[in-house]
Amino acid sequence: MAEKAGVGKGRSTGGFSSKLLLLATGYSTTIYISTHFVLYETQIGINRIAYDPILIVTSLANVLLFVYLLKVLYDIAIRERRKSKLI
Repeated sequence: MAEKAGVGKGRSTGGFSSKLLLLATGYSTTIYISTHFVLYETQIGINRIAYDPILIVTSLANVLLFVYLLKVLYDIAIRERRKSKLI
C-alpha cells in the first residue's frame, strides 16, 4: 500500500524535506509578524517604528533561521557529494 503512494520509491531525502518545510514555515511566520507589526503601527498614525521586543525577537529568529538554512544546505551538499562518489 505504501508503494502506491510513492513512499519508499526513488531517492530518500533523509528528512531534508521536513527541515526545509520547517524553514519555510519559520520564514513565513517571521515575515508575517514583521509586516503586520509595521502596517499596524503605520495604520494608527505612527510613522517611525520603535525598537520593540517583538521586532527584536523576530529579527533574531530570522538570523537563527538563516544559520539553520546554511547548516541544512551544507548537509544536503555533503550528502549529494558522497552519493555521487559512491556511484
